[in-house]
Amino acid sequence: GVEVAVLEQYGQVIKYVRSLEKRVSDKVFIRFSKDQGRRAYHVIIGKMNNRKAAFKLRTRLSAYNIQGVVKVLDTI
Repeated sequence: GVEVAVLEQYGQVIKYVRSLEKRVSDKVFIRFSKDQGRRAYHVIIGKMNNRKAAFKLRTRLSAYNIQGVVKVLDTI
């Protein structure tokens, strides 16, 4: 997938995800992690079978002024 944000406050996450869902047709995921007591909500668009597909999605998202980083979902 393409990680487009990492936010700490859940309210911000929901607002951001709703805005993304209005702009893109791909599925938007939220992954929660906790590191050294700090919460992090990772906002990820798409679930690809390979990195090449994820890079294509990242290029397509840039047309909507959405920047992101290709991430392997298992590593988040």
